[in-house]
Amino acid sequence: MRGRPRDPETDTAILRAALDLFIEGGVEGASIEQIARRAGVARLTVYRRWASKELLLAQAIEFGRDSFLSPADALAMFAEGEVTRAKLVEIMVLAVSDDRFRRLIGRLAGAATDHPELMRAYAENYVRPRKDIAMRLLRLLREHGELPAELDLEMLLESLAGVVTYLMLMEPARHEPEQARAYLNRFLDMVVSPARTSNPG
Repeated sequence: MRGRPRDPETDTAILRAALDLFIEGGVEGASIEQIARRAGVARLTVYRRWASKELLLAQAIEFGRDSFLSPADALAMFAEGEVTRAKLVEIMVLAVSDDRFRRLIGRLAGAATDHPELMRAYAENYVRPRKDIAMRLLRLLREHGELPAELDLEMLLESLAGVVTYLMLMEPARHEPEQARAYLNRFLDMVVSPARTSNPG
């Protein structure tokens, strides 16, 4: 006999509580007991849904990313009107200029060394599928002539991820949209322009 279906509102409350506690205090500040109390549910309710705290936090982190800008939202930005490099830059500018998102990424970066199991769960369950979507965006840009055909898109994606993380964590003076936009465009010009340079006639 099948049990009662899961309540989506309960799932959302738990994920939001886990995300808030993770942003506030990192992994150590987000125990299952604290998450359950913040969400207003029993600990057993949490354990029934997630096999470990690491899996819960990994999904909560992605819940936070998706509530900010989901992969579907990113694809929709490209589907609406022209497919341009400027739209790619705007997606990154949104990330850099959002204070709560920056705090989330800072906590995630801080957990990398001491909590490899969390990073492993996050990479396997959430990063890889979303990397595929990001590659689709870059291929669309290449198909529309916004990126050179010979450019290594996977390397570009990894470089952009590094640059955005650097801006969020190490460059507070460039958190404003105008400064972030200028910096990201400079980076793309540096990466893309040499590939487009033709021999003088």
